[in-house]
Amino acid sequence: MADYVSALTGPEMDEALYDMASHTSEAWAVGTRNGTPVSSGDVTYNNSSKYWANRSSAYNTNAQAAAARAESAVPAGTAGAVFFDTAQSLTDAQKGQARTNIGAGTKSTNLLDNPWWGSGEVVNQRGTTSGTAPSFVYTIDRWKMIYSGTAGTYSIGTTGMVFTVPSGSYIQLIQNFNNVVFLNGKTLTASVLLSNGDVYHGTITRTNGTAQIMVNTNSVGVVMQTDNSFRVTVYSNLAIRAVKLELGANSTLSNDVPPNYAEELAKCRYYFRRIAPASASQIFMAFAMSATTATVMNAGFSQPMRATPTATFSGTVNAYNGSNHAVTAISVAAAGDQFNLSFTTSGLTAYTAVTLSLSGYIDLSADL
Repeated sequence: MADYVSALTGPEMDEALYDMASHTSEAWAVGTRNGTPVSSGDVTYNNSSKYWANRSSAYNTNAQAAAARAESAVPAGTAGAVFFDTAQSLTDAQKGQARTNIGAGTKSTNLLDNPWWGSGEVVNQRGTTSGTAPSFVYTIDRWKMIYSGTAGTYSIGTTGMVFTVPSGSYIQLIQNFNNVVFLNGKTLTASVLLSNGDVYHGTITRTNGTAQIMVNTNSVGVVMQTDNSFRVTVYSNLAIRAVKLELGANSTLSNDVPPNYAEELAKCRYYFRRIAPASASQIFMAFAMSATTATVMNAGFSQPMRATPTATFSGTVNAYNGSNHAVTAISVAAAGDQFNLSFTTSGLTAYTAVTLSLSGYIDLSADL
């Protein structure tokens, strides 16, 4: 309101009132006053038709953009699309891809025993850390090694098992399964992690009794053999850190870390264990069953083995009953969940106590 008094004629007053009304109407209608946009402090700012028209336009534009993005992501009628709010029957591959897309399911069970081969990771009860590739002989626990052509070499390094393979030859590591019925008809993915970080992988649907290639490169391959053994073939000089066999159509080995060593050791001892002295000799208490046999009763350990093991020894084993008598052979007899170790020797008296000293080791094997 003006702060001074002015004498206006009737027509002049009418014109002033008309101007005020028209300018206010302008502000309410289009958001300007005297042709200038109203400020946010103007009473008409949030109530003008122009303000709400702009809000409506922005809303419609955003809604249309969102709809366009949704339509672009999943066009109508797209086959194999996965929806978050609709029940669907998905294949294993679709499920795996959906988990990968959202970062879920990044870890799955490794169906192999002793799958990490770096020093401090690998279970190696036999203690062979390097050598020439043998022919169908176990090296590290659960893995039998063979070669074709000219024998190459292997050694256990800090970050994996290092292989040297002559041209035209290969080294193969084999793990036999105890029970593979559950694999038949399943989607399986095999992966090989090299020490340099490279990962090779491949997927099959398992057919019992059929050789199926899972990984096939110039440097490394994987095959599920007709006997259902899992075989890693090394064709060139390289180092392997870990291998994996898992259910599903996706490789997750790159997300794994070395497993708990104690757990892997327990798995491996189900098939093999070495009894080695902690010092120069190890003492067992035995009972003479005859003049030539001493038996350690119920020699089983804290966990069972896959089957009654066979026993071999290296070094010297003596039966002592006042004097030493060399042991020439060891055999195993089942005794329920445990077993008896019988030592063949001489010079004993039946039904008397005997001590056995070991310098070397005894191997108990229930390997496949």
